Amino acid sequence: MFNAIDRVMLAVQNLDRGRDAYRAVLGREPSEEGSDTTLGVAYCRFRLLHSCIELISPLAGHEGNNPLFRRAQWQLRNHGEGLMAIAFASQQLDECQTALNERGVMVEEFKGDIKGDSYLSRSRMIQLTEEHCLGLGLFAVETCDRLQRPFAVAIDSNQSMGVIDDVDHIVLNTRDSDALKACLSEQLGLSLRLDQCREEWGVRQLFYRVGANILEVMEFLSEEQKAKADYFWGIALAVPRLDPCLERLKEGQVDVSKARKGRKRHSRVATLKSHDCGAATLLISQEQA
Repeated sequence: MFNAIDRVMLAVQNLDRGRDAYRAVLGREPSEEGSDTTLGVAYCRFRLLHSCIELISPLAGHEGNNPLFRRAQWQLRNHGEGLMAIAFASQQLDECQTALNERGVMVEEFKGDIKGDSYLSRSRMIQLTEEHCLGLGLFAVETCDRLQRPFAVAIDSNQSMGVIDDVDHIVLNTRDSDALKACLSEQLGLSLRLDQCREEWGVRQLFYRVGANILEVMEFLSEEQKAKADYFWGIALAVPRLDPCLERLKEGQVDVSKARKGRKRHSRVATLKSHDCGAATLLISQEQA
């Protein structure tokens, strides 16, 4: 049903501040931005190689009840800024909706303006009803042509090796990996590539491949650390070379850790310490010596 993670969605209190923060982190200009009074949100989108990062801010005074506005408000009210949802890409949304209904997953389609520069002008979107998805924000999007959407161009073309290229993976923290596995594997039909317990790290991990992106599910094994509810915990951003990326970030007054060896073979990573809009953020490069 799903051939990519179309977008990773973050709720932010102030869209201008969020845009500036992610512009500094990615080293790219926004590809699309605007507001939709019907849906009650302002948005800023950075299209990367295979996925988008999208910042969402609910419009003040909006009295509507659409799924995107509700989800953004819920995230900010209960958890503050951070990852609020992901949207899968579907080539045939009607067939996808029928298949989901047959598997017991109800959906809610967005009702908004599809003309001009509105949020839905280039796509249709549904939300998978949260009670069927352990309270998570999961959406599905059908776009006319994903590759025709504007690309987030680099601010400085001379820094191309240190600019973020893509979303590498998204991390979900769960209180019950078996229940979430049933949802993702059986109801949504995602491709499970690895299910492992790492006692030395105190976690069980599930890895799902969705197109070029990875969705990682993590459950802490100890009751003391186990999540109280399922939520999107963090995001890993892919960069061609880590050292020029860290230099660029430091020049832009972005606080970031020192580079270290990653868990994946030939990977190097660093942790973002500011400008993350509430989402734990890892920078990762694949650099074979």
